[in-house]
Parts: sequence; structure tokens; C-alpha cells
Amino acid sequence: KKKIVLLQKNINQYNNNKIKLNDEFNKIKNDFFIEQMKVITPVVKQYMEENKIGIVIDKKNIFIANSDQDITNDIIKLLNKND
Repeated sequence: KKKIVLLQKNINQYNNNKIKLNDEFNKIKNDFFIEQMKVITPVVKQYMEENKIGIVIDKKNIFIANSDQDITNDIIKLLNKND
């Protein structure tokens, strides 16, 4: 019984540590995403104004579209040029 109790205690401790690490990772990931969006957003806005684009949509939310409408490479070039 002592071994079972000890094992359960270790499992609970492991699960608590896992949850804590996962929460910390998600916070770091979200903070990183927010910082990256602060860099990307002005570049995309400027590109939209210069090319008279009214809306930019994430391509993962598009069912089908012409590939000539994809501005991803243009934005990447602008971001690399700004670094």
C-alpha cells in the first residue's frame, strides 16, 4: 500500500508539473506571437495601401483561390528587407 500511495503521489506531482510547464510554454508562445504581429502588421498595412488591397485573409481559411492573389512571398521579402 505504501508503494501505491507513493506512486500515486509521484503521478500527481508529474501531472501538476506537466500542466505548469504546458501553461508556461503557451504563455511564451502567445507572447512571441503578439510581438511578431507588432512587427508584421505595419509592413502588411503599408503593402495594402501601396497596392490598393482592401483585405488580407489567412490562406488556411480559404477553400480555393487563384495563386496570383497570394502575397505571402511579397510580404516575406519586405520583412527581410526591413531586418
